[in-house]
Amino acid sequence: MKLKTFIHLFLFIFVSISLASCGALSSLGLSGEEPAPPPEIIDPTPVEQPNLPAATATVGLVMQTPTEPAPTATPPQKKIIWTVNQMDHTVLALNPGSLDAVAVIATSGQPGGIAEGNGSVWVIDEDNDFVVQIDAESHEAIATIPILGFDLKTIAFGEGDVWVGVQEKEEGAASEATALTGGVVRINGETGEIVKYISTNAPVVDVAFAGGKAWTVSASANFSTINQIDLQTNIPASYGDYTVWYERTRIAANSRGLWLINTATPEKLHLLDPATSELISSSDIGKVPGTPYDVVANEVAVWILFDNGTVARFDPTRMEVFSIIPVSQYAKEIFATSGGVWAVSQSDATIYQIDEAQNRVVASGITGSAFPTPTATPRSTKAAYEACEADYPTRLYVNGRAKVSEYPPENNRVRAEPNKDADIIGYISPGEEMDITEGPVCADNWVWWRIRSETGVVGWTAEGDKNTYWLVPIE
Repeated sequence: MKLKTFIHLFLFIFVSISLASCGALSSLGLSGEEPAPPPEIIDPTPVEQPNLPAATATVGLVMQTPTEPAPTATPPQKKIIWTVNQMDHTVLALNPGSLDAVAVIATSGQPGGIAEGNGSVWVIDEDNDFVVQIDAESHEAIATIPILGFDLKTIAFGEGDVWVGVQEKEEGAASEATALTGGVVRINGETGEIVKYISTNAPVVDVAFAGGKAWTVSASANFSTINQIDLQTNIPASYGDYTVWYERTRIAANSRGLWLINTATPEKLHLLDPATSELISSSDIGKVPGTPYDVVANEVAVWILFDNGTVARFDPTRMEVFSIIPVSQYAKEIFATSGGVWAVSQSDATIYQIDEAQNRVVASGITGSAFPTPTATPRSTKAAYEACEADYPTRLYVNGRAKVSEYPPENNRVRAEPNKDADIIGYISPGEEMDITEGPVCADNWVWWRIRSETGVVGWTAEGDKNTYWLVPIE
């Protein structure tokens, strides 16, 4: 019995061990069956996490009055800058970095306005009444386009074509007529052929493009008319209550509309709706010294050149001037490119680059020969000591120029009226120059002159007293 029990126990243990060994081997993949392949691991698509601000202990809102918008980085300028030198009768292609001349193209007459488009540069030859076409790549003149019977006033490129503002030439007795006639000559931007002469009943002095139309300023007899020209029919029209403006008018356009300056309202920058010609707004620019002379617009800002060489940067978002940039008192042209804003002075033969990010002139280049400095022509005016009694004879005259004496280095007061009791409206610093516009007037034993300073202060100031002259004539 014991032997039989022992044999059974032995068999039970043997079978148990065998079964356990098979299970272990199977778990290790060493059984006779093929192992199942491991599951495929698929990397999940990474999910971009938002840039969350760093945690701060407190969050507060501080209301501030901005002084200027955040600076916009000026894109690198790679295109050639084109300008003219009227004294040398040349067109210049300038390196945008150094402002050195890459090419100088001579013109037979004095070059006037210049425009770039469709791979060409288009330049007015004022003496010969034709447009010179220059290849923008080779820098070579490839064609001249005569526009006979007209004086050429301005040029622009837009809507695929060249637009030349002209004044009709009159012969004989007709040339003495006070009413001037003119319009715009449209030139095909690809072929260089004249498409049509579009009469606007007065010479066209400025052209801009907005709302799918060409806009012109026609000026005659001290008033200006704003015309819109249909590109398909070439028919000009004037609509809206704000199409007639008195005195000098200039226009520029961007996506916001048609911007307009006018010397009859020198303290305002006007914005017109291109669809209706109606006035959208009139913004104050009166804090800028001088009188607006020219305007250009891009999507960054509206840039206004004043007659004293000051450029005002107008923010079209806040509708106000936030930067005043001195350039040159003789600058009379302003234009914009992708690399900044450029002011040109033919008198100085200098081009100035205004950086949009820094709001200042960052570079300048000489374009050739400068014009002689203009000399004021005195107008016959009765001397102050003959007109009234004063403690000293005057040394100045209307249409002349003067500056504040630097010895002693004291400011000259500018008053609203020519007397000591009038309100002080400004000051002229030592060495600052001015134009004499009216006078003389004797009061308080002083000689008073109405002046416009080079910083734009306009009013009455005294020439001196019995001890010394405060104003020094400039010959």
